[in-house]
Amino acid sequence: MKKRISLLLALTLLATLLLPGLTALARTEYNVNLLPTDLNRMQPLADVYVNNFNDGRNVAEPGDEVELIVDPHYVDAFDHWEIYATNRNITVKNAYKTGWEIGSAYTGGATFTMPDAHVTAEMKFPKGSWTINNSDPDHISISVNGEKRTGAMVYAHAGDEIYLLYDELYWEAFNDFYVEKKDGGGIDLLPFSDPYSVYFIMPHTTVTVTANMQAGDYKINMLGKGGLAVNADGTKAEVASPGDEIDVYIGMDENGDLLPGYDAYLDAFQEFEFSSGKYATIVYEKNPYMLMGTFVMPAHDVELWPVYSTEKHTITYADTVSDHSGFTEAAPLTEVTVSTYGDRFLSWIIEDDNGSSIIDTYGMGPTATFLMPNRNVTVTPELSVNGVVMEIDAPEVGKTPSYEIKMRSPDGSPNGCLADVAYNSDGWQHGIRWYDVTDNTAISGDAKFQAGHMYRVDIKLELLPHFAWAIGEGDVVTTTATVNDCNADFDAPKEIVRFTFDSLPNIFPIVATNCKAKLGDTVVTEAEAGAILWIQADFPPEGKYLDHYIIDGQTFEETTDYKMPAYELAAEAVFKDQIKITVDLTGGSAKVDADFAKAYQYFLVGGGDLDGDGKDDIELKYDEGFANAVITVLKDCKLTGTVSDRMWVATAPFKYITTWKFAPAPTDTDKPTDKPTETTPPPAEDRLPGDVTGDGKVNIMDVIRLLKKVSGWTVEIVEKNADVTGDGNIDIMDVIRLLKKVSGWNVELK
Repeated sequence: MKKRISLLLALTLLATLLLPGLTALARTEYNVNLLPTDLNRMQPLADVYVNNFNDGRNVAEPGDEVELIVDPHYVDAFDHWEIYATNRNITVKNAYKTGWEIGSAYTGGATFTMPDAHVTAEMKFPKGSWTINNSDPDHISISVNGEKRTGAMVYAHAGDEIYLLYDELYWEAFNDFYVEKKDGGGIDLLPFSDPYSVYFIMPHTTVTVTANMQAGDYKINMLGKGGLAVNADGTKAEVASPGDEIDVYIGMDENGDLLPGYDAYLDAFQEFEFSSGKYATIVYEKNPYMLMGTFVMPAHDVELWPVYSTEKHTITYADTVSDHSGFTEAAPLTEVTVSTYGDRFLSWIIEDDNGSSIIDTYGMGPTATFLMPNRNVTVTPELSVNGVVMEIDAPEVGKTPSYEIKMRSPDGSPNGCLADVAYNSDGWQHGIRWYDVTDNTAISGDAKFQAGHMYRVDIKLELLPHFAWAIGEGDVVTTTATVNDCNADFDAPKEIVRFTFDSLPNIFPIVATNCKAKLGDTVVTEAEAGAILWIQADFPPEGKYLDHYIIDGQTFEETTDYKMPAYELAAEAVFKDQIKITVDLTGGSAKVDADFAKAYQYFLVGGGDLDGDGKDDIELKYDEGFANAVITVLKDCKLTGTVSDRMWVATAPFKYITTWKFAPAPTDTDKPTDKPTETTPPPAEDRLPGDVTGDGKVNIMDVIRLLKKVSGWTVEIVEKNADVTGDGNIDIMDVIRLLKKVSGWNVELK
C-alpha cells in the first residue's frame, strides 16, 4: 500500500511539473526546414530570422513573423522561394528576388507568418544552363559539383558549385582567380583546399574565368657548362615574368650554337638542379634537338645548372689505335684523345656495347679528341685495305664445323671492304663449306671432325658496294688471306678462297692433378683415342683425405678405368681437410676421452686423438643461448653418441656440415594437468539500461528526459538505453518501468 501511494504521489508531482511545459511546447514551437544545403560548407543556403532575431535554431511559434535571408554567395543564383506546410496556408511576401535591406546585406528573401505546423522553405533556381568561359583551358581546371569539365566553354546551372584549380606547375607564379559576370562585376570566391583552388556559386548568367600571375620581372642565372635557358621567342632567357615558359637545352653555348661533343652532353645529362629555396618544376622531355624540358618562371629569381653523371665507364681501344690519352675508364665529358695511322685513315668509329655509334665523328682526323659519353665505348679507326686476315675456328677432333668468320687487315684494323656471301646450298652455309678430303665428301653442319682426317674450308667473298669509291669502279683488289697459318692468294670480288688443313691428330695429351694415368704399369701423359687408362690418386698430404675423382668433367667416388677420348683428357683427385668435430650443446659442457673405432664405415664417436698428434680431436662445447649443434665429420661417416640426457645420431653418409636440433628433456612444467583452463568472460555490452541522458547514471532525470521524448519534444536521448521493457519500442510503457525503478520498485530494466 505504501509503494502505491508513493508512486501515485511521484506521478502527480511529475505531471504538475511537466504537463504545462509539454502543452506549451506542443502548441507553440515548430521547425523551419531550409532546402537545399551547401554540402561543401555543411550549412543551409539562407538564414532564418524570427521576429527580426536569428538564434540559429530555425524554430518559431504560430503567428511569429519569419524572414528568410539568402546567403550572399547565392544571391546571383537565386530565383524564388517555395514555402509549404501540411494542411496550412502561408502568406509569402517577396517570394521572388526583389531584395530588401536586412542590416547591410543585400538578399533575395521572403517573409511569412508562422502557421501551427512545421514549415519547409525551398530555395529555387532558374531553369536552364549558362556558360562558363575558360580563358585558359590548358591550365585552369573546372569542375561542376565535383565533376571535371574540359574545353574552353563549360555549362552549369544556377546554384551549382563551380571549383577552380590552377596547373600545379604555375603555383610558384600564380596570384589569384577572377570570375566576371556577363553584365560586369566579379563574383566572390570561396577558399577550398589551398590558394590555388577555390569555388563559387554559379549565377544565372554567363561568366568568364581568368587567372592572374604575380607581377614583376625576375632573373635567370644558368651556371655550369652546356646548359642554356631560352625564352618563347628563341632568345637567351636572362629575365622573365612569373608564368613565362622557359625552355632549357643541353649541349649549347650561350649563343645557341652546338658545343663540340654535344652528343656526349646529351648522353651524360641527368637533370637541372636549382639553388636551395629558389626552385621551379621542370617537365623533362628529351628529344634530338637538345631540348631537355620546360619550366614556368616563378615569382622570384632562379639559379640553376645541369647535373651530369659521374659514373666512370670503360674505354676499349682497337689494335690500330696507335696512341691515346692513357684512360682505360673515364667519367662522362672527360676529354679523350686518340691517334692512328695517317696514311690509311678513313674515319673513326666510336660505338657502345650494343654496336651503336654514339658520337658524331664527322671532321675528325687521324688524331682526334672526343668527350666521353655516359656508357662504355670501343674506339676503332677505319683504315683503307691492304690485305685481309680471315679468322675461322680450325678443325678439332670431336667438334662441329664453324660457319662464322671474322675479317681484319693484316695490321689488326677491321676490314670493311670484304664480306662473306650469304650463300646456302650444296653444303654451303653463309658462304662457307667444309670438305672432308680423306672421305672426299662435303660434311654437314652438325657432323663432327674425326681424328686422323684431313679437312678443307672453302669461303666465298665479295667486295662491299660502298667501297667502290675507294678502289675505282670495276677495279679488283688482290690480297692474301690467312687462316691459322694456311695461306691462299685470291682476287676480290666474287672469289672462292680455299684453305686445306693438316690431318687431325689421333694422340691426345693427359693433364693429371693429384693423380696418375697408367697404361698397364706405365705412367703416361698422352694416349691414343680409345686406350683404357687406370686413374690412381697420389698419397694424400698430411691432414688431408681423398674425397673423390673428377675425370673428363665426371665425378667418381673411387679409382677407375677410363677410355681415352679423342681430345685432351683432364683428371683430378680431390683432397679435403680432415676437420675436427665441434658440438655446441645446451645443458652443460663435456670433454670426452675415448677410443675412436671404425667398423663397416661406422664410427662410434666418444672422443680421442684421431690424427696421432697427442691432442683430443673431438670437443663438446656448451654455448649459452644456442640449441643447435653443428657437427663436421670425415667422408662417408655415420655418427652416434650420447651426452648427459641428450641423444644425437647421424644416420646417413655425409661430407660437409650437418645440423641437429637438441631438444631438452621434458620437465614437470611440460606435463599435462587436470586443472581446468580459466577462460576470460566476454566483455559486457557497452550499454546501461535506463541511462537515457548518457551521464552514466539512472535517476529521475532519465525519467523526465524519456517522458519528454515520448511526448513529442525535440530532445536527444541514448536510444540503446531507452527500451527498458525490451519490447523493441520506445513508448510510455518504458517511462512507467523506468519510473518504478528509480522509485525503488523491484523491477528489471532490460
